[in-house]
Amino acid sequence: ALVIGKFLFGFGLQWGFTGEQMTTDSQQLLAEYSAHGSEAAFRELVARYLSLVYSTALRLVDGDTQLAEDVSQAVFLSLAQKGHTLSGKVMLGGWLHQHTYHVATRSVRSEQRRKIREREAVEMNTLQDDSGAHWRQLAPILDEAITQLGREDRTAIVLRFFEQRDFRSV
Repeated sequence: ALVIGKFLFGFGLQWGFTGEQMTTDSQQLLAEYSAHGSEAAFRELVARYLSLVYSTALRLVDGDTQLAEDVSQAVFLSLAQKGHTLSGKVMLGGWLHQHTYHVATRSVRSEQRRKIREREAVEMNTLQDDSGAHWRQLAPILDEAITQLGREDRTAIVLRFFEQRDFRSV
């Protein structure tokens, strides 16, 4: 069961996130951090819940370790900022899991949008790069077509497009 717990959830069953003693200790640590800004209390909370947050994030971001680290950091930053607003009866493990879910899903959506924008930018640059190649293929054909025009039409085209004259002067 321990191997399955580690495989499925990324943390061992020995953590006991649902134990009453752990919950009480976590609530006391959170209260101490909220009331006095105790760094030691916050450090202990991070140590207790880092595996839960990171493994949840890792599953939600499809194994992207860098993104999972970013999500974990954002979750604990939120805890540091919002810890004083949490109820004294909050199940911190549940709150952290829920918050990790929201942060991770937002991060995944942002990452997908970023990748789409990058792909579109690459495609646009490719099209712009190809326009020169297309022009080089098309230019001889245009020149040949211009030479086959009548004298007046050819003169009008040359004046307007090659000499950059306005329509009135042409």
